[in-house]
Amino acid sequence: MKHIGCALVFAAAVWQAGMAWGQEVRAITEDGKQVILRADGTWSYAKLSQRDHTKPQLAYIGKRGTFALDLVPGKWRRMQVDLNSDAEVAYRHVDGDVYGQVVAERIEIPILALKTIVVRNMRQAAEDARLAQEEKRTVNGKEVLCITVDATVDGIPLTYHCYLLSGKEGTFQVMTWTGRNIFEEVKPTMEEFLNGFRVSEKKE
Repeated sequence: MKHIGCALVFAAAVWQAGMAWGQEVRAITEDGKQVILRADGTWSYAKLSQRDHTKPQLAYIGKRGTFALDLVPGKWRRMQVDLNSDAEVAYRHVDGDVYGQVVAERIEIPILALKTIVVRNMRQAAEDARLAQEEKRTVNGKEVLCITVDATVDGIPLTYHCYLLSGKEGTFQVMTWTGRNIFEEVKPTMEEFLNGFRVSEKKE
């Protein structure tokens, strides 16, 4: 029961705002579950329809409000980000073996330069890092560069599947990774995470 209280801490501000109006408020816990917060201070898990179980919901909003992540409730668990990591937020799929994270920076970087930086940084961690595939895609109204990189980290063969994009809102690396031997099998799960990323455009 202890973890339930921790998972609900982030929803306190939303709850207080809703209570001022005497309304029920829906919120999402860190592990992607929907809860209903009531004016009398009680809460309960929201009942999801079969469709809701497979429909992505807002799971995370970037610290500067420049991006958001929409994930299927209950499928991804938020992880603690390593202090030495550049990632703002990281997740692990509930079935294990698939990880995802977002690196967000304020500076706009030309996309080809960004690709070079990302691959170079990977080679610093894994000398055999190899760009296996790249293609341009349009995701949630934004053009992204999709790259796939094979690398051996600490003796473990991994495959990184990433979206790179940059513009006036900043530069974003949306990264997923898994074991190289199961990449083709879990690729749809990785792209589920990648496609849940969307940029929140700055207002002029």
